[in-house]
This record gives sequence, C-alpha cells and structure tokens, in this order.
Amino acid sequence: MKNLIINDIINHLEFLGYIIDAKEENENDLLYCYHETRSNLVVRVINGLVLIISPYKIAVTQVSMELFELIREINNQTLVSKWYTMPHTKGEAVILHVEGYLYGYDKLTFAKILERMEHNVNTYLPRINDLQEKKKIPKSGG
Repeated sequence: MKNLIINDIINHLEFLGYIIDAKEENENDLLYCYHETRSNLVVRVINGLVLIISPYKIAVTQVSMELFELIREINNQTLVSKWYTMPHTKGEAVILHVEGYLYGYDKLTFAKILERMEHNVNTYLPRINDLQEKKKIPKSGG
C-alpha cells in the first residue's frame, strides 16, 4: 500500500468487524469494507486524505427535484457527512453516496466520523426511501 496510515485504518476497521478488500490505484489506496450490520464502506486514501464513502441503492427509482431538495436539506443538517446521488440512467437503481473525510489518521476522530455517518444514515435514509412510498398509488378495494 502506498500511504503510511493505511495499516492503522485497516486495523481499526477489522477491529469493528469489517471484512476488507484492499487495492492500489495510482497514488490511491482503496479499501472495500463489508460488514453484516453496519454500512459498507469504500475508504480511499490519497496522500494522507482519508475519504470515507457509504454507497446505498435506494428505493427511489427516479431522480427528482423532490429528491434533490431532500438531499439539500439533509446536507444542511449534517456536519460530518455530505450526501449526493450518482449519475443515473433510466431503468437503473439510484445510488446515493454518503461521504465523510479527515486528513491523516487519528483513532478517536476516525471513530467519531464513522459513528456520526452511521447515525446520519439511520436518521435520514428512511426519509429518502419514503419518497418512493409516497409516489406509489394506493390499491383500491373491490
């Protein structure tokens, strides 16, 4: 691996129960981190910058202004994570990314960022998925 802090990050994530697939890409170290009960992560380390991304396939099947407005509202309320959607082709699932970052590795700071990101996901992701539920047409009886 190219970045000196990557082993500390790997050890931290393994301690939390993540299964890690590590890759090198140019000057980047990439960690694909899988967990049974927590959000899966992609951790990218570039010259000491640690970018933490949690990708989610969401229930919303079409990008809309309502979705963008809700993401803007969420971004105004979160301090550690930023939310955005990836480019979307009609018929494909909408992917939402929740992202946080820090420079260097500090055990306590890294832990707090992971904790806050997970809390934000548990708080706000249901609201995004509810957008799809609101658009479904209720079945009429009879």
